[in-house]
Formats: sequence, C-alpha cells, structure tokens
Amino acid sequence: MESFKNLDKLPQDVKDKFIPYLQELLDLYPGQVRCAAVYGSATGQNYVPKRSDINSVIILDEITFPHLNRALKVIARGTRQRIPAPLFLTQDHILSSLDVFPVEFLDIKENHVLVFGEDLFAPLTISGNNLKLFCEHEIKGKLIRVRQAYLERGSKGPMVEVLLKESLHALIPIFRHLIRLKSGVEENGYMEMDKVKIVGDLAQIYKLDSQVFLDILKHRLHGLKMSPVHAQELMEKYLMELEKLAQEVNRS
Repeated sequence: MESFKNLDKLPQDVKDKFIPYLQELLDLYPGQVRCAAVYGSATGQNYVPKRSDINSVIILDEITFPHLNRALKVIARGTRQRIPAPLFLTQDHILSSLDVFPVEFLDIKENHVLVFGEDLFAPLTISGNNLKLFCEHEIKGKLIRVRQAYLERGSKGPMVEVLLKESLHALIPIFRHLIRLKSGVEENGYMEMDKVKIVGDLAQIYKLDSQVFLDILKHRLHGLKMSPVHAQELMEKYLMELEKLAQEVNRS
C-alpha cells in the first residue's frame, strides 16, 4: 500500500472510492507518479454522494500512448463510480501551459487535496494579465456563440431556456476570476463558491443588472421552467448584460 496523504481532508465517500482506484493506477506506473490530487467539488462541502463527480489529476514523469493504454480498464471501472478519467499531465506540460490555461490551473491550485507525492500545484504562479486575457476571450466568445445558437434555434421557448441555463452555468467559473481581478483579491484569491453570491458580487463590481443572471440561475438550480415569453425577455437582457460585461473587462 502506498503512502497516501491528507485523507482526513476528503469526504468519506470520496476516500472510499478514490483511494482504491488510485492504488490501481499507482500499481500500473511504479515509481513514475510524482503527484496525485483530487480537485473541485470532491474536496469538500459541495460534494454530493452519488451525484458529484470525483475529479482528479495525476502527474507522471512522462506520458506515452502505451501509458494511456495501460490504464484503460481501470479508468473504465472508475467511470461507473462517477470518477471521470484523471487529467494525465507532466510537470513540463503544466509549466509551459500556464499562459493558455490560467483559469484551469488556478482553479486546481486553489481547490485541490494532495493525496500522493509532491504538491506541484501550490507553487504555481498565474499571471494576472494572462488571466484577464483568458476571461475576456471567454466572455466575448460566449457572447458570439449564444447569439449564433439563438439564430440557429429560433425563438422556441424550451430551446432558449436551455441555452440560457447552459451558458450561464459555463460562465460562473469565469465570473469568479473576473471578480478577483477587479476587487483586489488577486493575491489571496476569491474563494467564494456560492453561485448566487458570485453573481451578486460580479454585478456589483462590474455595474451589471444582477437580476437577469439571478433569474436564470434560480431556474437552473431549482429545476424551474420558463414560459416562452419569459425566456425571450431574459435572452434579450442576458445578451445586453454580457455585452456590457465584455466592454467593462476590455476597459479594465
């Protein structure tokens, strides 16, 4: 049995499922795994047994095609327990990708539990400029894609409703990092995970109409249905607020 770390920091359900799974992977790569960590909701209070995924990252000395093939059976068994395939990375890949994936690596750095090896995420430094450019790219890109999808789907209420809910859900992580950039918490991070609070903070800092986002979020979180008329009204306001946000981010 390998020497695991910080198991007391994991929810019991995560520990029961992930540690035997990780042991199987370690057995496949003896002496080659430098770091293994759980990240995301599986690290704490937002984890919901039987509903939440157990996301993980494993850093190897090298990753070849045979390395991937070796793990296929273990990964397949894990997916049946809501353990998606881990992120297989090398340290060199991480260090050379901080500029193009600043949000992804910052999220892991700030919300992970190291369970094996050396913590290679804690020392990472993410450039504020790279973070801003990435967030601006995501906001402007989402604005373009929502407009395009609306044109393709037409004005049918259910399709507009799904588009609104999916779009806002995908932007919440970006909102968190936009808040940290503008609110002076860049060094210590913005650790808020409550989506309603995140939307409220974003609207206050960037001078947006929070009600539009909160209305969409309420319907998504509580499984509520929108009338076709209401969906249309929200889409008009949502596009307007995204445009304002894109302009504010560009000016900041």
